[in-house]
This record gives sequence, C-alpha cells and structure tokens, in this order.
Amino acid sequence: MSLAITGNTAFTSGTAAAATATTASKTYSNNTLYIFAVEGRSSSGNCALVIPVTSGLSWQQLQLTTAAVAQGGLYCACVSSGATTATTALDCGQVNGTRMTWSMIEVTGSAATGANNGTDGVVQSAVQQRTASQTTISVTLSDFADAVNNIAFGSLFVEGGPQTPVAEANYTTLSTQAATNGNNITEFILGQDTTVTATCTSQTVFGLACEIKVASSLYHGPMLTGVG
Repeated sequence: MSLAITGNTAFTSGTAAAATATTASKTYSNNTLYIFAVEGRSSSGNCALVIPVTSGLSWQQLQLTTAAVAQGGLYCACVSSGATTATTALDCGQVNGTRMTWSMIEVTGSAATGANNGTDGVVQSAVQQRTASQTTISVTLSDFADAVNNIAFGSLFVEGGPQTPVAEANYTTLSTQAATNGNNITEFILGQDTTVTATCTSQTVFGLACEIKVASSLYHGPMLTGVG
C-alpha cells in the first residue's frame, strides 16, 4: 500500500455562514492520519480560531495564519485506539464571525502514529499570509524529505464574492467551496512540489500547505542486484 488520500477526495468539507459550525458525522479509523484545514471570517474584529473538537481525536495545530478578520488553521490527528463516529465542532473565536469553511482529508500509508497524534506523519508545513489584490495563492515549502513518495497538500482560500479557485496543473482537486468570504480549494500531488498554488480572480488570499510523509515500511529504495 502506498501513501494515498482516501478516495482522492475530501473526507468531509463545507462552509457555513456563522461564527461556529459542525461538520458531518464521519467514522474515523485508528492508526490513520487526518489533516484538517479550517478558515474563519468575521465582519469586524480579528478571528482567533479555536482548535477543532472531535470525539476520539486530539487535533494538533500545524500552522495558523496571523490573526485578522479572516484566519486559517491547519491541523493533524491520529490515534492508535479510540477512534469513533463523530461530528467536529468549529469556532472562529470571534463573536462577529460570519463564515466557517473547512476541508478534511483521510490519509493511508503515512508515517503518522497515535503516540504523536499524527505530527510524525507531517514533515513540514507553511502558510501564505493574507495578501491583497492577488490572482495566485502560493505557499512555499522546502525541498522534500522524499521527493518521490511524499505528498504535497494545500488548502487555499480566497475572500470576497463567491468564486471557485482553480487548482495548479497536475494537482488532484479534493474539494472546492464558493461562498462569500468562504472560497476554498484543497488539492494534492504525489511527489515533490515546493510551491503549492491555485489561481483566482484578483482578491485577498491566503493559504496553508504541508508535506505528508510516507511510512518507511512502504518504501525500501531501489533493489540492488548483481554478482560479486
């Protein structure tokens, strides 16, 4: 089994015009990595995203954009036991919150362990902070630990009126949302890509990305043969 995202689609995703939201109920699995990208938006006052709450999981924060009227967070989770069927509670941390947007993926074949709540399944992560008047959302990663077998994952957000961001060439789109101040695309590619991007109509944008690590038992390098 190689490193893969279940179904090549989001495990759960959505958007809600509220300061808080609850995802669909999903059945989680032990010894499986989950990556979760969340955006909160307010009409005034900075968001202070609350770490998501899912029964049976303990979400670990990988990245958080600077507090502003829109803020994005990237989280991971993995447990060795206790995974169950549950919804996830989201909160933008601002009483004037007007929008929550989210996308979660389930990853098989990763190096994640329950002992580390999944953090050992993520080599690196990064953000593009909120930037105005952009037609490209771009998150820069460092060179990959495994340029062939690891995954580049990105969740890219666009503020303003409804529009659907467009995935980078050769990426697989996992989910899209098009809603006022809740425009989002999540995407991935197998193998190294140190610039995770999407395009959009000129607007304020921000993004989150990470490198997901393959389990060492799934890749043993090239086989050497010959006679001595």
